[in-house]
Amino acid sequence: MRLTRRRPRVGRLILGLLSLLLGAILVPLPVPLGWFFLLVGMALVTNEVLWFGRLITWFRSKLPWADRILMGFYAISPPMVREFLDATAPLPIAAAGAQRADPAVESDPQRSR
Repeated sequence: MRLTRRRPRVGRLILGLLSLLLGAILVPLPVPLGWFFLLVGMALVTNEVLWFGRLITWFRSKLPWADRILMGFYAISPPMVREFLDATAPLPIAAAGAQRADPAVESDPQRSR
């Protein structure tokens, strides 16, 4: 199988952008319906556009209050939105440091045996 760059599906992308727009309009209402549309829109666009998911992850790491708002909807969200929230979750500082390879361990001849 030849690996090629996947083109975004235009229908899902347009639906996601419309959901984002509708959610942005409805957020000021006292009903959390605007947040729901924002989450669904972000999930749809993130599935189609890779850099958008990275942007959401960056924003969630820089704005912890926004991350808390998004995670508040985790329990009542559909599976697609839960996958989006899991995929764009910012790594805690300890976990980010643990993922980096330790050069001292890699060069230790006793560990490679």
